[in-house]
Amino acid sequence: MRDNIKFRLFVCFLTASVVCTLPAYAATIWYVDSTAAPGGDGTSWATAYKDIQSAIDSASGIWMICTAPPSQVWVKAGTYNLNTQITVNKVVAIYGGFDGTETTLSQRDWQNNTAIVNGNNSVRCFEVSIFCEINGLTIRNGSESSGAGIYIDAAPVFCSFGNYYLSPRIRNCTIRYNTASTAGGGIYVIDSDPAIQNCTFYGNSSGSGGAIYHISASPVIEKCVFYDNESTLPGSLGGGAIGGYSRNFTTGDLITITNCLFHDNNAGSWGGAISYNQVYPTITNCTFSQNSADIAGGAFHGNMNSEAPKIRNSICWQNTPDELDIVTSSSYLDVSYCDVQGGWTGTGSNNIDANPNFVGSDNYHLLFGSPCIDTASNGYGPDDDLESISRPRDGDGDATATCDMGAYEYTIGDFRVDGGVDLPDFSMFGATWLCGPKDIYWNPVCDISTPKDNFINFRDLDVFVLHWLEGK
Repeated sequence: MRDNIKFRLFVCFLTASVVCTLPAYAATIWYVDSTAAPGGDGTSWATAYKDIQSAIDSASGIWMICTAPPSQVWVKAGTYNLNTQITVNKVVAIYGGFDGTETTLSQRDWQNNTAIVNGNNSVRCFEVSIFCEINGLTIRNGSESSGAGIYIDAAPVFCSFGNYYLSPRIRNCTIRYNTASTAGGGIYVIDSDPAIQNCTFYGNSSGSGGAIYHISASPVIEKCVFYDNESTLPGSLGGGAIGGYSRNFTTGDLITITNCLFHDNNAGSWGGAISYNQVYPTITNCTFSQNSADIAGGAFHGNMNSEAPKIRNSICWQNTPDELDIVTSSSYLDVSYCDVQGGWTGTGSNNIDANPNFVGSDNYHLLFGSPCIDTASNGYGPDDDLESISRPRDGDGDATATCDMGAYEYTIGDFRVDGGVDLPDFSMFGATWLCGPKDIYWNPVCDISTPKDNFINFRDLDVFVLHWLEGK
């Protein structure tokens, strides 16, 4: 018995020693610059490749699963015009947003240093067949029968050390004006579970799923904005922004869509914003407005058997011809803590039917006094909102922080709607001081007293001071 114990201890010690002495791997970086001179080897900004495909091809085809970091491709601002699609068949992380002087990833600015991958309305932009990350690129003018912007067919990678899976990640991207004749103008996903986060989709079109189409897949879609996308094929599944279908009618696919904004999307059949067949989404803190469908489900259409959608903390307002069109016999259907125009009579609770009082045209933040402020569920709500502003906040001034309905959390005194109450807000407030509706500087958003009195005075100042410097 003692020998057996000693042997086990030896094995444990040996295993620990091997794990602890694994080398620390550094990511290999390959540099890309559309203005680079021909003949570069991609190992520095001075010798950068001119195209992204060359950098991917140079990356190692050997990856120590889940232990070594993937090779990185740094893409300098510029336009990368394609004659053929970019094939991502190696484990790489492709980052846009560089000006060509950076030495660390944290120095990049993907919002101002725009790296554009342009399909020239002739080819698909990316085809992904393995775990990877595409981060900080503008992907536009792709053309293909499906997945004109990005086509993803990449099985999840199992990491045995941590007992989790890795799937492709699409982050911080602008995906626009991609056209697919069949499905998935912006992104097409099959048999994969990608994370699609902090992306903007607009002007994409296809037969079904104008921006995203997924089949037998379970994507996670977070903090994304969808507008002016279109599904064009009459009688198809539809989904002006997102369409999805599962080949497994027994279990279906489970999807999460959180903190997203859908507006001005259109479907030539069902689901102006979203249309699903045997796909069971959990939709949380999303805003749907001004979406339209030719048949039904301006905001959402679903046709499902064993499961049903769960829509919570969301706003569905001014979508046509109706808001929610859900066909299911499942008892799991749950629409709760939502503002639904025309009301919701199906399964769920704590729903309202009241004008959400958006700030204005194409601005779907909430005005002070909106019935959607502090009326959602903290239990369902995520930790922050579409703009990464923390949730919940005390938006109605009753000293209790409660989540708001919709994609945006309201902050009292944040008149510029940038996530904080600061000097620019005070300047805006000061310009309206002691004004009423008939005064030239009157601004109704500064009337934050409870109840409103149509005057900017000390009652409003007291509220403003209470939230001074409250921010992210």
